[in-house]
Amino acid sequence: MHGSFTHILFNMFALWMFGNALENYWGPKRFLIYFIVTGLGAALTHYLVMYIFDLRPVLGTISVFLDHPTINGFNAFMNSENFKIATSDLQEKFQVFAPQYNQLVQSNPEQALQSAVDFMVYYRAELLNAPVVIGASGAVFGILLAFGMLFPNSMVYIYFAIPIKAKYFVILYAAIELYSGFSKTGSNVAHFAHLGGMVFGFFLILYWKKRMTFF
Repeated sequence: MHGSFTHILFNMFALWMFGNALENYWGPKRFLIYFIVTGLGAALTHYLVMYIFDLRPVLGTISVFLDHPTINGFNAFMNSENFKIATSDLQEKFQVFAPQYNQLVQSNPEQALQSAVDFMVYYRAELLNAPVVIGASGAVFGILLAFGMLFPNSMVYIYFAIPIKAKYFVILYAAIELYSGFSKTGSNVAHFAHLGGMVFGFFLILYWKKRMTFF
């Protein structure tokens, strides 16, 4: 699954360009194992980073409210930076909920509070579903890392014109992804999934190298 035609086009182009050499070197079975491990590692890294840095603080605030719900506590949360419209379903739900809640606050505070509790339970569920990602980019970045490790002095041409050795290309790309992961937190690109694919690939190659099973 991919987000668009260009998304899958560039991923599959990179898979063919770098994966072709790796499959010829390792064989199809080991290549498939590597692709799956780096893909799963990328997903695990993405969700772990999302939980630690984005979800955990917000979920903690929601739990505090649900343990001791108050109108003031709910209003404070809704006006804080922790409240974000993360999905289209949540946006539709909030557009219906907000005017009804504002009316109930004036006419029936108890019912308004119950409505706020119900909304927070729904919001928590939507928040947990928000970090879903699609694509093969994590595994492709793992393949890029493997190419740089196994064929470090091979030349890669950026934009088909600028030559650079594979090892430097991989280091440069990893640095860009690391910087983007911390600086572009609002983008739709899972930068830490890319890094996770590279990290899991790095340790898998070291493990195979230690066992001397693919030399």
